[in-house]
Amino acid sequence: MSEDFYIVVIAVLLPLTAGMLVAQRNPYHALVIRGIVGAVAELVFDLFGAADVALSEALVGMLLSFSLYAFAV
Repeated sequence: MSEDFYIVVIAVLLPLTAGMLVAQRNPYHALVIRGIVGAVAELVFDLFGAADVALSEALVGMLLSFSLYAFAV
């Protein structure tokens, strides 16, 4: 029962953080929220058994894009 609860909570966090990212006006806050979206997406991929996709999201999606956005902002 508790394992299903964690899956539901993490699956609900992804659209919630994505909505926060779209609604954000401050680019620095959007940068931090983008990192959170990447981490939540990595958790979702890992929970559903796609460890290879979770690893590529962690390396490319979260770290590389977060670094590039930080450099651009």
